[in-house]
Amino acid sequence: MNFKLKIEMNNVEEIYPKGLYFVAILPVNITFLQLHKVIMACTNYQDYHQWDFNFNNEFEVKEINKFDLEMRENPFRPGTKFPDLLEAKDTVIKDFFTNYDKAKYTYDYGDGNEFTISRVETYDFDLVPGVIEFAGKFPPEDVGFISGHFELVEAIKAGKNATKEQIELREHYIELGYKNFDIKKANSRIAKIVL
Repeated sequence: MNFKLKIEMNNVEEIYPKGLYFVAILPVNITFLQLHKVIMACTNYQDYHQWDFNFNNEFEVKEINKFDLEMRENPFRPGTKFPDLLEAKDTVIKDFFTNYDKAKYTYDYGDGNEFTISRVETYDFDLVPGVIEFAGKFPPEDVGFISGHFELVEAIKAGKNATKEQIELREHYIELGYKNFDIKKANSRIAKIVL
């Protein structure tokens, strides 16, 4: 059994009017930790920031740490209602994407890289896991999300007319992983994650 999921970065219309996303076929029995690793494989992120999946602010799935538990025991604002907290390595995506059509995924709370994950289709048979469609070029990590991404795109467009700062910015972020999507490489990495 498989899900077809669309993983789309939010708030990028200024740079990508048609969206920035990939669509993947994934087994329904993988964990949210594996789904996170799939997203890392497709975005070229280095996986050193915190992240979570959120379902209608009812459930939060992540790698739970001491701070998460302390926040729930002693919130900054008494009476704060938190979503139910679930451990990503123990929670299977089937349990949620069967009942919910969408989830919000956040990577790097400082930059606020937000994605919408939509269940497009469910298959009652097994398919080869991997990306079947993609659009755009994911920004590198730590670029400052949309404003920094926009500056980077402008620096690349400037070409030979780029300022010294634009050249440095361009070189720095290309070094960090601002690359065209490589479907073959992504699918090779996904196969190792989900099988």
